[in-house]
Amino acid sequence: SSLRGGAVAKDGFKTFDAESSVAKNGNWYVLDSPDYTLVGGVKWAKTNLIADPNDETGMTSVFADRTDYYGDFYQWGRKKAWNRDSLTGWENVTVAGENGLWPAAGNPCPAGWRLPTITEYNILEQCYCVAVEANERDNTVDGMFFGDSSDVATIADPKGCIFMPAAGRIENGTYHIGWGIRGWHWLQGESSADNAYNFHFFSGEPYIENNPKIWGFSLRCVKI
Repeated sequence: SSLRGGAVAKDGFKTFDAESSVAKNGNWYVLDSPDYTLVGGVKWAKTNLIADPNDETGMTSVFADRTDYYGDFYQWGRKKAWNRDSLTGWENVTVAGENGLWPAAGNPCPAGWRLPTITEYNILEQCYCVAVEANERDNTVDGMFFGDSSDVATIADPKGCIFMPAAGRIENGTYHIGWGIRGWHWLQGESSADNAYNFHFFSGEPYIENNPKIWGFSLRCVKI
């Protein structure tokens, strides 16, 4: 299936509620243990990052409690999380890397987690993957399953796969670019002073590319 837009994709932005998300939304799922999914030998977080609802500054991030939640958006090298509905104060700030990598002081991943390397995303790129439309596999938004059982994986029963929602991106303080059609995830390496590497998927074709650091992409951490 190809990824496509649609009003249903807005469900990916439901308000995070750590205490009663299942009861309030019905289709939110408790993540099983362990807290990661092993795909291609890499321990991937099961969900994207979002701003901690207890920190109004957006400088502390936690994992979304649903695998098909879009999550928030991050500029390369910065901790600040941006929600597509609250972009007031957006800054086009370019951050210099440390030895070519995302600066340690700006790492938004929770303790014990880090940003993935280009090698790890290359492994994921070569794994079996399937693009699915919203509501096809219990998923409220379009996206892709990655892993050996992607043909039969669902949000409720991922069968050892990870799901990446097609969250789109923020560009120069403007959202809705690629929303419900494409997904972008930052890697930890920079490609130049102004650009950094990212993982991009569209219509079932994932690949590595590089884009301006000032754009806002999703983040998927890996366990250290």
